[in-house]
Amino acid sequence: MASFYKESQPQPVEWESEMHCAVYLHDVGQWQRGQISRIVSKTSAEVLLYDSGAEETVEVSCLRKLEESMKTTKALAIECSLTEIRPTGGSTQWTATVCECLSYYLTGAQVKIIIQENAKGCALPVKILCKDETGKITDTSEYLIEQGLALRNRRTGGACLVSKEHLEVHFKQENAQLEGCNSEIAGARNRTVPEENTTVSESGQKSLKTQELLPHSGMDEVYKSPIVPEAKIFQAVVSCVGGDGTIYIIPKLFETALNKLMAEIQNTFKGLGLLIPYCWKKGEACVVRGSDTLWYRAKIVEVSGSTLQVQYIDRGYIESIPQCHLYPTTFYTGIPPFCIPCQLYKTLPVYICLDSSTKHSATERAANCDSEGLSKALKWCNKIVKTLPHLTNFKKELPCLAEYVDGLWYRAKLLSVTQLVPVQILVQFVDYGTYLVAPTSRLRHIPCHLLKYPVQAVRVLLAGFRPASNDKNVERIPYSPEWSLKALWTMVDCVEGKRLSASILVRNEVTISLYGDDKNLVHLKLIEMGLAELDQ
Repeated sequence: MASFYKESQPQPVEWESEMHCAVYLHDVGQWQRGQISRIVSKTSAEVLLYDSGAEETVEVSCLRKLEESMKTTKALAIECSLTEIRPTGGSTQWTATVCECLSYYLTGAQVKIIIQENAKGCALPVKILCKDETGKITDTSEYLIEQGLALRNRRTGGACLVSKEHLEVHFKQENAQLEGCNSEIAGARNRTVPEENTTVSESGQKSLKTQELLPHSGMDEVYKSPIVPEAKIFQAVVSCVGGDGTIYIIPKLFETALNKLMAEIQNTFKGLGLLIPYCWKKGEACVVRGSDTLWYRAKIVEVSGSTLQVQYIDRGYIESIPQCHLYPTTFYTGIPPFCIPCQLYKTLPVYICLDSSTKHSATERAANCDSEGLSKALKWCNKIVKTLPHLTNFKKELPCLAEYVDGLWYRAKLLSVTQLVPVQILVQFVDYGTYLVAPTSRLRHIPCHLLKYPVQAVRVLLAGFRPASNDKNVERIPYSPEWSLKALWTMVDCVEGKRLSASILVRNEVTISLYGDDKNLVHLKLIEMGLAELDQ
């Protein structure tokens, strides 16, 4: 095109929509093929550059008739659409914010395209994987959902796009590769459960009884049972303490065999690309690429959205992992797990929790005494907080002390791990209801005497109003799309930092009506603005 149109001059053509043309782009100094989308004015037109997919508004002096020979080559750009997501707020159109976000992150980026199905006559349904600012591979659809810019489509069925057998073609290998690992634990493996008709010796019966008493580890559905050393006393390393109190240990005599197996796994799964879409199932065997970039044996514990909860079967601990870091495989399942689940003998845990009772039978005076006592206890804890140990267990709902942005420490409970490197924990301050994402350095063990005070903040349901059916605001609350963001911020302005009064309508569900200083219901402002409507 460059040589053909280099010396060409503007032509007296009456340009119309849908006409094919050659377009000169001054910014890049290049001729490209295009098709006129619409005529903007007598001197300009909007053109779709169908070899790049971009739309440009250009002067008609930059347009030339496209030679017939140049029309035979198909368009080089492919129109694609992201699957499994839809616009927020019930709209069928994407907002300018979403389009700008996609343009910012994807324009000029090198991405990996995963075709979901071969659609003809419409945009190609795809997943787009690209690196974010930290270099982490991210699914663009999941990123938009996490940012509240899109909602997940409701699944209506459909088959998995790829079978497990197809995926395992990647990992074929000879059984001889594992002989080094197998030989080291061959003697111990003889102690696994025998066939039904096999005669069991007295020592074997003791071994089986020992295994039956082991805490249920959740590994026995796919992998073999772990091997317990014959010696009653042996050295071991504690690899993990589970959320249910199960203690996972790795006997020292198994360390060499475990290291050999780990080296074998790294060699087998070295250089694998991203996994194409796969339907995961609970209990399924897999290998996982951990945060240290090493591959580990694992099994699926829970399937939820873009992340999967997996258990590292040779370590015991459970972690949430993006799907792109997992591969389904039944290789290595013949080797028993190297960590053994244990429980302390004749010891029962005491499972500690904050009193979240919302009973209103106690007198107001008693509640005031609780509040004063809690305030004094917290002041004392703030003085000696440096002597309190840091948290080492991050079980959901675990009570703790957390440092707020004002530098003071308050009662809180753990909600979830939001980031692994560095570790960031989402906590809720139980006496205020507020949330904070904090590093582990800002979390401490809570003294037992602080647990006797009831929580000061109570979650309630406001009665008397509902979302407006004619709210035209496009921006919606991601986790509650029936409400607009404007309604949310209006309500925040009505209540934040103000002294309000409430009347309880339903005690069991703690449903209330909320009044301002003017004795009017706070939600009346939303109704006046058309953001809500009365609900009897």
